[in-house]
Amino acid sequence: MRIAAFPAGAFRTNCYIVASDSSDDCIIIDPGQEAHSPACELINNNGLKPVGIYLTHGHADHIWSTPELSVTYDIPVVVHRDDVFMVEDPAAGVGPTLSTLFPFSSWHAPERLTTYCDEKFTVAELTVKVLPLPGHTPGGVGLLISDGSSAPTVLFSGDTLFKGAVGRTDLPGGDAQTLLDSIERELIPLPGAVLVAPGHGETSTMAAERADNVYLRRFR
Repeated sequence: MRIAAFPAGAFRTNCYIVASDSSDDCIIIDPGQEAHSPACELINNNGLKPVGIYLTHGHADHIWSTPELSVTYDIPVVVHRDDVFMVEDPAAGVGPTLSTLFPFSSWHAPERLTTYCDEKFTVAELTVKVLPLPGHTPGGVGLLISDGSSAPTVLFSGDTLFKGAVGRTDLPGGDAQTLLDSIERELIPLPGAVLVAPGHGETSTMAAERADNVYLRRFR
């Protein structure tokens, strides 16, 4: 599996471009603020063909470049059904302080917006399992992706699980206990070799997070 990543915008949100080793089709995960140009550069320089934009959740810093990228490559934008309201109106998902960092008055939702729920599917020769992870947002998910090769499975964890931390729950629709319940139910059972590619910051592994993440100590 081939993965390229870069931090985008004021919140340094990780945008990921993911392709299998056997296809030039790719998917885009969480293209946030100011992600359009660097995403296009990575895609074009590597001869890739985007087939879809997949979101871990609906917060503005993860979705901001979706309308432009969707039009550029004529591809759908996919978000969990419980976070559609944030993609349609990003101001609904953030507090007044964060709202000042985004020009919400100019926002228009992507025209090719569709949804997933708790499912497993294949796209761009990648196997994607959608893990329901409410807590940071009502429709937050983890995208557990493999390509059938010997490469480790990768968890794109959005803002649910970070290296050494978990996501905030003080924004609209967030709930701390729900977040911890999601982690216990969906993430703690994952194999230790699974790579964790979070929405912000550095990558990790599930083994490292179970051992070192202070928020996960209760699950030992």
